[in-house]
Amino acid sequence: LLAVFACVRPSVAAEPGCNRWDLEVTCTTNPPRVIVTDPFLATVTVRNTGDVALANVTVQLRGDLGAHVPTGQPAQPSLVIEKLEPGESKELSATFMSDSVGTPA
Repeated sequence: LLAVFACVRPSVAAEPGCNRWDLEVTCTTNPPRVIVTDPFLATVTVRNTGDVALANVTVQLRGDLGAHVPTGQPAQPSLVIEKLEPGESKELSATFMSDSVGTPA
């Protein structure tokens, strides 16, 4: 029901060499089963599994398959992480709801 987008770039220029940029992204809903018209909480967790700090990591939660944020909330919840160190994690949560039954692709 949700789409997650993350954009990254390395932090400060490090010594020339071979670095590994890598993000692990997980998304969960609470409750795990969503009922039409009932609000649910979506949480995305972004973890830097690389070996260098990343700067300006942008995370967005966007409804899919009919899921949308309720009226009065930001249309596209997002978070800009100024610096994400190796091994560090950040979360973004938002409430969504669906007015129709969606079918996963």
